[in-house]
Amino acid sequence: MFFPKTTINAHSHHNLAVKMIEMRRMTICAVLMVVTSTALAQDVDRMTAVMETCGTYDPEDMDPDEVERLADLMHRKIAVNKASAADLTRSGLFTAYQAASLKDYISRHGYVLSFTELASVDGFNEKTVGTLRPFLSLESDGVSVGQRGGKQVENDLSLKGGFRLSAQENDWSIGVKYRLSVNDMVSVSMAFSKSYDGSFPSAISGGVGLRKGRFLFLAGDFNARFGQGLGLWSGMSISGTGSPSSFLKRPSGLSQTCSYTGSTALTGTALGIRMGRWVLNSLVGLPGLKDIRRRPDKLRVMPAVNMTRYGRYGQVSITHFAQLSGFAEKYVRIPDMKTSADVAFCFQGVNAYGEAAFDWVSGCCAAVAGTDFSAGGHAVISLLARYYPAGYSSTYSAAVRSSTRCSNEYAVSAGCLFSAGRRIRISGKEGFGADAARYNGQVSVDAAYYPDGKASAEGRCMQIKTVMNMEVALSGHITLKARVSERIRSWGQPCRTDVRADLLARYGRWIAAARLNCLRYVGTGVLGYAESGYKDPCLGVYARIGLFRIDSWEDRIYVYERDAPGNFTVPAFYGRGLWTSFAASCKASRKVSLYARASYVGYPFMEKKKPGKAELKLQCVFRF
Repeated sequence: MFFPKTTINAHSHHNLAVKMIEMRRMTICAVLMVVTSTALAQDVDRMTAVMETCGTYDPEDMDPDEVERLADLMHRKIAVNKASAADLTRSGLFTAYQAASLKDYISRHGYVLSFTELASVDGFNEKTVGTLRPFLSLESDGVSVGQRGGKQVENDLSLKGGFRLSAQENDWSIGVKYRLSVNDMVSVSMAFSKSYDGSFPSAISGGVGLRKGRFLFLAGDFNARFGQGLGLWSGMSISGTGSPSSFLKRPSGLSQTCSYTGSTALTGTALGIRMGRWVLNSLVGLPGLKDIRRRPDKLRVMPAVNMTRYGRYGQVSITHFAQLSGFAEKYVRIPDMKTSADVAFCFQGVNAYGEAAFDWVSGCCAAVAGTDFSAGGHAVISLLARYYPAGYSSTYSAAVRSSTRCSNEYAVSAGCLFSAGRRIRISGKEGFGADAARYNGQVSVDAAYYPDGKASAEGRCMQIKTVMNMEVALSGHITLKARVSERIRSWGQPCRTDVRADLLARYGRWIAAARLNCLRYVGTGVLGYAESGYKDPCLGVYARIGLFRIDSWEDRIYVYERDAPGNFTVPAFYGRGLWTSFAASCKASRKVSLYARASYVGYPFMEKKKPGKAELKLQCVFRF
């Protein structure tokens, strides 16, 4: 480019310098806007991601420990390019076939460079990758710390406290959790908490994990999840069949865990040895150890062993465990002993899985089997069958079921995930996930037969439950969600209908949401709320106000409330009143994050006066 020759005096030189500074500021602002929009595009509601991962649309079905585990996994993302197949399956996010297929793809084509490319790998699709995206990293050096050079030490410290104020009583809660990781080979964790209305400490959790080559050693709290959960499965488990994606379980084997409650984990020692495609897992659990001072008679010794073979198309395994009790009475007995065999494989896009278990104490055999396959490229059909005799003991069983226990149930389930309509450009998003089908939904039907009846009914009972979820992208900014659930029983109140509608709008960093929920069971319950919020990479602020009129406790309605990572707040609303809540998060620095939540529930519309409740929660997270 040619510029004519000019004479530049001091004043003009100063003006030029000012213009250059302004141009530099504009450039920096433009870069920051791009970075911010990218971060916002990647921002996913934590609870939505957790529920989709677990295969449920009902927050009340979730377990606090599992929510806490997945929230921690969002921070310590899995480096899919560097993680081994064992690391992928141990996370509980991948099936054995998905892990093997991904590693095979990387060995032949190199690192996965985008989520679009990951969606093209055999065993994955756009929907699956969209659900897993908040937990994954595509960095070539990744989060597998042991792959990096030098000594890598990670420290996570979380402090939280809460205060609840009401006309009847005041109470407080605290929680402390610390985790130390060295080169992804040594991991030490500890947590304790005091809950509302509980003593100090209400719960203690923690443990040590050592990993070296083919060996994995765990001491303290850990999870043991094998097969489809019919034999041995500790930790969280979705009991319902509201989502087709929950039919297939993803066993993680042995994995270390630490939570504020530690209520669903096993306590003891465990050893895992990998021998090529074979993995030998052994453990000695001590159920009742944490409560031995108050209830020494509850102490159990539970040895268990599992042998798993991983192949290109899936896995097959066998599990055996027994419980020994009666040590306080000096009379050892075996109240529970089971042997189970399971298989899960995928061939040409068709998943097939199942597990059979034998209860040595009762002499009963139970089984569960299912399949899912693609239909036309825009739909996935899932089928599941269950046979749980009444005599089958399900102390450590967590297979899919329609009731609280894997016992006294013969059932079949069917579901479909589908998408239709033209692609809608999502405002503010780029790359993978920048557009979506206009219509996305799912429908599931579960029919269960209870040969020995239920607790509230004698004789044979039946139940049919149907759940339909629909999501419509009205535009790139506005999304409408609808959920209809219908349950029909042959005992008690025969019908229960739950209808919910959500409207969500996103404009840059601002969001607005509204919900209307109607439930018809014993009576009629109605709840609605409106919410507004602001979110950027460093600051998040949300405010919500709602009204409810629910005259019967049987018609109570649950609502998920925003909270700090690792916390799980799903209050049940009952009566006639209103509530408001405020949640804020601030990333003070790269190592420090602050969270606050305040809420109030009042009952001004009730004929009989009822005191309200106020709560304040603070949490600070240090990562160094």
